[in-house]
Amino acid sequence: MSAIENIIEKFKEMTSTKCVSIKATEGETSPFESSFGGIPYLPKGFEYPYAKNYDKKGEETPMVLLAQINFEEVPHIGDFPKKGILQIFINPTDDLYGVDLDNQTDQKNYRIFYHADIDKNPENQQEAPTVESEDFPILVPLKLSFKIAEDFMNCAADRFDELFIKLYNEETGSDYNTYNMPDEIMEKVYDKLTLAGHKLGGYPFFTQSDPRYDEQYSRYDTLLLQIDSDHNDSKELIMWGDSGICNFFINAEDLKNCRFDNVMYNWDCY
Repeated sequence: MSAIENIIEKFKEMTSTKCVSIKATEGETSPFESSFGGIPYLPKGFEYPYAKNYDKKGEETPMVLLAQINFEEVPHIGDFPKKGILQIFINPTDDLYGVDLDNQTDQKNYRIFYHADIDKNPENQQEAPTVESEDFPILVPLKLSFKIAEDFMNCAADRFDELFIKLYNEETGSDYNTYNMPDEIMEKVYDKLTLAGHKLGGYPFFTQSDPRYDEQYSRYDTLLLQIDSDHNDSKELIMWGDSGICNFFINAEDLKNCRFDNVMYNWDCY
C-alpha cells in the first residue's frame, strides 16, 4: 500500500461513523413496505397532500410519493425511529421537484409525514389520486432493502480539505495548505473518498456544495435521508436533473423526538 493510500485509510478511520445503506431494486411494493415511488400508505382519515400552487387548469396538484420508509424494516441506528412509517411527497409538476431554493424548509411543494402506528388492515386504506408526470425523479417503483454500513467523511464535506491536509501534513512532515496542495495528490484522494448512494444517517454528499453554509440552515445537523441518481444495467431508475443527488436534513433533537414537520430539503446536480 502506498503512502497516500495509508493516509486515506487513516482518514477513513478517523472520520468513521455508521449509516444505514439503502439498495433500491425495481419492483412493485405494497402500501406497508419501504419504497422509492410506488404505492403510499394511506390510512382512512389521512388528508392527502396537494401542492399549494395551481396547475394550468386552475386545480390543486396532487403530490406524488417520493419515498416511504417503514422503520420496522430498517436495522436500528442512532436516534432513528424503531417503528412507524416516514413518507415524503413532492409536487410532480414543479420544475425543481418541489424544493424552494429561497426557503428550503417551506413545505408548500413537498410534504413530510410520520405515521407512528400502522394500521395493516387493507380495508382501512384509501387510494391515491392518479397523477401523470413526465418529469419525476423516481422513474419506476423501487423496493428497498437496508443494512448497517460504515460511512466516512467524503470530499463534498465542508471541512474535508482542511482535515485531510492537516492529517497529510502530520503523516508526511509537509506544510501544505488548501491553496498549495498538489492537484495530483488531491485528485487521487477525491477518487477514493467520493462516497454517495442512498442512505439514512451518515455523511451527506453534494454535487455542488453544502447549502447548510447558510446560517438559517445551520440547525439541520443530521442527514435524515439521501436519494442518489441510480440505474441498473438496462435503464435509469432515479434521475435528479443531470445525475444529481437529493438530501433531507433534520435537527438531531427533532429526530430523537420523531418530529418531522421541520425538515430541510435539497437536491443538486452537475
